[in-house]
Amino acid sequence: NEERLTFDAIFLCTGLVNQRVQLNSMAIPVVEDFESIRDSTVVVAGGGESASDVANHLAKAEHRNNVFLSLRSGIRVSPRYHPIRGVPSDFLRNRLLLSFGKGARNWVGERFVTFRIRFDRLLAKWFPHQRASATPDEQGRALRREWDLKLKARAKGGLFNVFHNKSDDFLDALAEKRLRIIGPPTDETWTEYFDFDQSSTLRITPDVLVWSTGYRSHLADLSGGLIQLKDFYRGCVHTDLPNLFLIGFARPIIGNIPSISEMQARYTVGVLSGKYKLPADLKDRQARAWTPLCAEYRTINTENVYPVEHFTYCDMLAREMDIMPTLGKVGALRTWLKIMLTPISTLHYMDEYFDPKEIDRQKVYMPGVLVAFLSTMRALGFPFGFIK
Repeated sequence: NEERLTFDAIFLCTGLVNQRVQLNSMAIPVVEDFESIRDSTVVVAGGGESASDVANHLAKAEHRNNVFLSLRSGIRVSPRYHPIRGVPSDFLRNRLLLSFGKGARNWVGERFVTFRIRFDRLLAKWFPHQRASATPDEQGRALRREWDLKLKARAKGGLFNVFHNKSDDFLDALAEKRLRIIGPPTDETWTEYFDFDQSSTLRITPDVLVWSTGYRSHLADLSGGLIQLKDFYRGCVHTDLPNLFLIGFARPIIGNIPSISEMQARYTVGVLSGKYKLPADLKDRQARAWTPLCAEYRTINTENVYPVEHFTYCDMLAREMDIMPTLGKVGALRTWLKIMLTPISTLHYMDEYFDPKEIDRQKVYMPGVLVAFLSTMRALGFPFGFIK
């Protein structure tokens, strides 16, 4: 007998789940042990971090594989370590930087990325923390730069409007010709492919096909098609069913999902308990916000993921919870300056977890000259306005 249970509230925290892909009515076999793949022709499909890490691993010389990375478009490749400080790029993203409008950051970021690629050797000389390419010869380094620029040029959308791949080691495999990038297959047999420029085709018969093209939402499967991502206010509270919540479907262009999910959990639990009040025009607000969101992230399937700019989104939730770290709330100027200049994190929000002593222990990674420049630009209100 089926037992029907009734709940006061439901939190869907499944996030994004793997999609098993069918080829010619046959499921692609899941490769569990990559170490066992030797002396094989391998095609890795996908341009994300998992795909590039797997391709790079399988292309190691000792594996003796012939490895191809199949891409449908270009990808934004960010270095694992920032070229100035030698730490993950997130360490240099602080509230001072994010106080500038997205257009300004996008414009400057695009040009810095191009400069970083073209003048990698110069940066390595200027900044000892710069990670030099593992490719020893100049011809190989030139090939790495060529592919880095080519992938960037083919990526669609602005710097902050498309997902980034932060696993750049595969570029060394490209430079050393242990890995080759190709375009998508010409049909469903996966034996004939376009080249990356899609100007010609080549025939490949892979011994192993590694499918790593991302994820899809199972909301429709759970609800018979009734629950859709576009109906969740701020990506986490259903507009018609205010006791139905969604956690883990917001995905940052640059950043991490766990801290976003943490903020969603704080917000939705507060809504459920009555601590935070939803706006009366909840449904209209979400409807008005959805169209520009889809337009801004036009290359992303918003039926599957809720694309956001990491801490702009977290701050949006924080304002509704009244936990933003303003100077008036923080009180101590030193602590507030640390919040502005240290790596941005959920530790900054002024809720029950806020610890000024922990904030004071944080380290500033942004170079002093850049801090001075950005502070001056902010004081002058230049160049493109700020996020309020």
